[in-house]
Amino acid sequence: MLCNAEFKASWSGTDRSYLGRLNSGDSKEAIFHIDIADGIESNTYSIPLRIRYKDTRGEEYEVTHEVTILVEPKPEFDVSSYHTEPAKISAGDNGVELHVRIRNTGSGKAESVSARITGEADVPFDYEVKSDYAGTMKVGEEREVILKFDVEKKAVSKVYSQGIEIRCTGDRDLGDDNVYIFDEQIQLEVTSSSSGGSSLPGFEVLFALLALVFVMRSKRV
Repeated sequence: MLCNAEFKASWSGTDRSYLGRLNSGDSKEAIFHIDIADGIESNTYSIPLRIRYKDTRGEEYEVTHEVTILVEPKPEFDVSSYHTEPAKISAGDNGVELHVRIRNTGSGKAESVSARITGEADVPFDYEVKSDYAGTMKVGEEREVILKFDVEKKAVSKVYSQGIEIRCTGDRDLGDDNVYIFDEQIQLEVTSSSSGGSSLPGFEVLFALLALVFVMRSKRV
């Protein structure tokens, strides 16, 4: 089998099949393993099949035929944009809304589309709403899902990588009952508190005591 840019052998030698001796009227099955390129359009493709053989006198021959392969349509998803409300989040914030726009970038309709947060060990977010349902999405269609979380009070100010899993089934009208799962990553930044105060425990109390001592000394003067 002569593969091309859309189809490649899955591993070494899988584009070849040795059938041995075939007598007149005999038939055998040849099995090949190929990888299909990402983003390929749903269509019917032809792959050239080269057959080499010898006759009983040892003479070599070669003929070429075409093998037809149907690549059926299927959905693909990615995150087109996202933002939080409020736009800046800090340690201790509650009820933060995460708005994520997902897009069907595939070649087929997607049904029962949903998005959910995946567990990350070092992410300091407690999700009140971990998933949202987007329904059926046509090719090229975008929809927004909304998730909600609280930021832990001890969260360190930095950028965190948050995983999002997009799950759907294929177009059932075309007989595609497969479940497709896509894993995406977004970056969420926890900033320092906008109050401008120190984050050291008890600083506010210490500052108040110092101010009180200053006032008492001023009155004595």
